[in-house]
Amino acid sequence: MERKDVQRTIAALGIYFLLQLFVRLLVSHGLELDEAEQLLLTQHLGLGYGSQPPLYTWMLSGLFALFGVNIFSLALLKNLLLFATYLLTYQAARSLGHTRSVASAAMVSLLFIPQIAWESQRDLTHSVLVVTLAAATIVCWLRLKRDQSVFNYLLVGLCWGAGLLGKYNFGIFLVSLLVASLSIVDYRTLLLSSRIFYSLGVMLAVVVPHAVWAATHVSTLLTSSGKFKQAAHQDYATSVLEGSGSLLQAVLAFSGPLLIVYGLLWYRYRRRTVPLRRPRQAANLLLRCVMVSLAICLLMVLVFQVTVFKDRWMQPILFFLPLALLPLVGPALSEQKVRMIRLLGAGVACLVLTGMAIRAQVAPAVGILTRFNLPYHELVAQLAPQVASADLVLAQSPLLGGTIRLQYPQTRVAVPGGPKLYHDQSPHHLLVVWHDDPGVKQPENLLNLVADMMGDQRLVVPYAPVQAPYNYLPGKIMQLSSMLIERPTPVVPLH
Repeated sequence: MERKDVQRTIAALGIYFLLQLFVRLLVSHGLELDEAEQLLLTQHLGLGYGSQPPLYTWMLSGLFALFGVNIFSLALLKNLLLFATYLLTYQAARSLGHTRSVASAAMVSLLFIPQIAWESQRDLTHSVLVVTLAAATIVCWLRLKRDQSVFNYLLVGLCWGAGLLGKYNFGIFLVSLLVASLSIVDYRTLLLSSRIFYSLGVMLAVVVPHAVWAATHVSTLLTSSGKFKQAAHQDYATSVLEGSGSLLQAVLAFSGPLLIVYGLLWYRYRRRTVPLRRPRQAANLLLRCVMVSLAICLLMVLVFQVTVFKDRWMQPILFFLPLALLPLVGPALSEQKVRMIRLLGAGVACLVLTGMAIRAQVAPAVGILTRFNLPYHELVAQLAPQVASADLVLAQSPLLGGTIRLQYPQTRVAVPGGPKLYHDQSPHHLLVVWHDDPGVKQPENLLNLVADMMGDQRLVVPYAPVQAPYNYLPGKIMQLSSMLIERPTPVVPLH
């Protein structure tokens, strides 16, 4: 009976992610910011693209080649990765020795983490991938403990390398896992074996090409380093206090609902007269991994005076909290409580699915706007004649540029700060598109890029602005302006 319940739970999760895919296809032709960025990056294959490593872009490029440049490919990759994370969480719990029932509860518990259940569906890319790769690393590391074959060491190295190509903060998770492993005899032997060099060799083979690119593109790599907001201008005590508070806030925002659910389970269980069994030492691996991860983050505050942490940055180092807490709450998970967790998870899944389906309609009613309310799809559709006459389109923002690429996949699109596609082939006909807000001049960064691409000698053909009402907010209008800039044909003198 337990096996059938687990199979039904996995099937229900599969149906849930399939419904998420359909909802994404039906709810809007618009894009979220990370989706738009990926549409721009996938215009060419490279060893690196900016401040994020390239694996997600490579995977999406493969799906675009199979299914075309469309929202289906964007949503398919994300939901496949999320489903894989849930399955890998279940497998990790089983590898730790928990029953199928308890393992399924750990898998469903990912729905109690807002960043996994909601934000990963709404607008995340690299963070979704790095969580899947971290989960795969845990499964392969636990498998290596059971079977220390050369193949499993190679597999572990592949996971390490892929994780670092997925998102750089995978490094915090990896260091934490290795340090935690050193503290436990069962896992320390894995690291002290000479076969660990197989893992290191595979990891280096995977990572070195991108590392070479990164070493030659340091300025590009550091474009988002300001997100951490090092407070060198503040006194040390103030910056440490600010950073510690930000870290605590990010941890609680990430794990709060999960800790409430698991805390109630543990509290009720501890009041029993039956003593809580002491878990096997190896079962504490992931709990120690969480502690080391948080210690590293705190060290960043103390040494580098990092003052800002965001809850989405916690994903690869805290997503496995359900697994880490199983030694404490696992004995409390009777079949009845497991069913309660599944029912609660089903309720959360229904709320998330409904929220994803109606958020664009509801947002204007509560006085906010989502990116799906922006009428880029309708506006860009009106630019078809202009786009057809251009070699390259220069858009003001990534969201606008990504929408143009989505609707005209054969057209090259550039944006300020994005891939400089014009270096290898200067355009003869450049279409510039920008938001034409009343009283606002044409953006200076666009004018600078035009001068860089086309030089001083150029012909300008302005087009009439295009307009469209906001989605689900018809009283508000958005307007785009565009102009075609042509490089004049040189006059050949007659002899």
